[in-house]
Amino acid sequence: MDDLKKLQSHLRTWLGRYRQASEIAPAVQEAADEVDWQIDTLASRPPEAQNVSTAQLDEQARLAFLRVSSVLPQMPEYPPSLTLGVNSITTSSSSAANSYILCVADIGTPSAVSWANQSFDSYRTLQEAHRRHERVRELIARRFPTVLSRFDSAVRAYQQNRVDVGPLSAAALEMRTLLDGVQGELLERARKSPGERMSWSTMSERLASTASGPDVLRSQETVRASLYSDLSAVAKQRGVRSIENLWTRTLDHLFVVLGETE
Repeated sequence: MDDLKKLQSHLRTWLGRYRQASEIAPAVQEAADEVDWQIDTLASRPPEAQNVSTAQLDEQARLAFLRVSSVLPQMPEYPPSLTLGVNSITTSSSSAANSYILCVADIGTPSAVSWANQSFDSYRTLQEAHRRHERVRELIARRFPTVLSRFDSAVRAYQQNRVDVGPLSAAALEMRTLLDGVQGELLERARKSPGERMSWSTMSERLASTASGPDVLRSQETVRASLYSDLSAVAKQRGVRSIENLWTRTLDHLFVVLGETE
């Protein structure tokens, strides 16, 4: 909880400062417009103006630069790829939280089961608000188009089971097939020579897109193993996990893995 609260504070502080920056953006734009005018005006002056002293202007320009750069420090650069990176990292933490919720649910008491169900329901609502389904599909289509048909098959089986026109075992099997397809593509991409033996750990080192990526990806190996085990049990009609729980975890795993690899 301590680290989660620190993370919460960090993100909320960033958002607060972003809102503050947005409020002063019009003033910064006005200042930029005036400086553009000054530069354009001086650049277009006639030849005979070359003998007119610019000492006062030069001094004011120097002071303006020093003052503005002091009160308005430059923002760091945020590459577009950071959007996915931030989301995938926090999703890996949510994935761990969902694993914890499963453990609590397995206690089996009414209060534990009720709390777990409420937690899963609220997280599914969050996933829908964040368009997790669409974003995972977009990532697969861009990165591994040959796996896209497996994703669509898993979606159909999931949706059919939710409306009671398809068996739970079939939906679990399609999800497991999807996981196999993505893992196969990742391991193949990580190989430096045909037929090279490849582990999840080595793949994590070779394909990670950020410095922290290898650690995040290695943690997903355990997540995948647990999810795969539950999917296999349900596919064999021996498991008790709900279809919503399985699909939520599948989306999170894929989102993290695809978001943390090149």
